[in-house]
Amino acid sequence: MTVIGFILAAAGALLIGMGLAMRAKRLKPNSFAGYRTKSSMASDTAWYAANAAVGPFVVLLGLLQVAVGVFFVVWDADGDTSLNAGVGIFVAACVVILGLSLIVGEKAARDTDNRS
Repeated sequence: MTVIGFILAAAGALLIGMGLAMRAKRLKPNSFAGYRTKSSMASDTAWYAANAAVGPFVVLLGLLQVAVGVFFVVWDADGDTSLNAGVGIFVAACVVILGLSLIVGEKAARDTDNRS
């Protein structure tokens, strides 16, 4: 679990960096990273508005992932039931955060395009 913990923590750090760039509107439209939906890709204005709105959720996911990664490194217990429950809670939290970010991102992209 130690290696998995380090990988999770590193990936979480990358998510934090990306989320901060999204929030600061420094992530340009691209084919790899960011909040990429039909509505957010409709215009540059919609892209930056949607990504700025979703950025804090990406930072939150990154922080959560770093915490779980550190937990995996510290709690080196393969097959432990409490560890499995912790993973389940982590996955559930990610689903909730992603769902909220989808709602917020779509609203931001649509509102921006409606104002244009």
